[in-house]
Amino acid sequence: MFKSIAYLGKYSSIAYSKRFGKKRRDLTLKGEAFFDVTKNQHLPFVVDAAGAEVRVLGTSFSIKSESEDYAEVVVETGRVNVTPKAKNLKAVIAEAGEKITISNASVQKSLSAPSEMHSQKAKRLQFKDESLQAIVDAINKTYHSNIVIDLPSTKQPRLTVTFENNSVPYIVDIISKTLKLKVTFVDTTIILSEPNK
Repeated sequence: MFKSIAYLGKYSSIAYSKRFGKKRRDLTLKGEAFFDVTKNQHLPFVVDAAGAEVRVLGTSFSIKSESEDYAEVVVETGRVNVTPKAKNLKAVIAEAGEKITISNASVQKSLSAPSEMHSQKAKRLQFKDESLQAIVDAINKTYHSNIVIDLPSTKQPRLTVTFENNSVPYIVDIISKTLKLKVTFVDTTIILSEPNK
C-alpha cells in the first residue's frame, strides 16, 4: 500500500476528491504544508497551490503559497516539477536542497536550508477517526521508532488524537490506555497487543 503524509501549517487546509489514489493523486493546498510522498510511478502526486502546481513521483518537500503571485517550494529529498500559475513563466525542476521562489512574475532557484514547516513537522501529529495501523505507521516514520501491532486483522481500532511535542513512550502510553492495549518492550521494538485475559 502506498502511504504519503502531509503536515499542515496553521490555518492551512488540503482538499481532494473521493477518487484520490485511484488513477491520480491530485490535491489542492491552501496555505503551507510539508509532504512526504511515497513513490509510485503510475500515480503521480500533484499539489495545486495558489501560485504554482507541484508534480512529484516520490519525495519530501514543503510548499508555502499565500497568493496567486507568490509560492515557495523547498525540496528535502527527490525532485519536483514546479509549474508557476503565471502564463509567462516556465516550469522549473528542483532537486533535494533547492528552493524555488515564485514572486512578482519571476522564478528564482536557490540552495535552501530545511524549511520552517519541515522543522516543525515532527512536533505535531493529528489523526481523525484513523486506523491504529495508519497512526503507528505515521509515528514510526516521524520518530524513526519501531512500534508493532499484534492484533487480529479483524480488530483494528480507530482513534481521533493529536500529539504535539510528545515523546514516543508518552504517545504509546496514551494509545495503550485509550484502547486498553498491553505494551511490551523487546529491545528497541514496542509491541501493542491485547491484554492477557
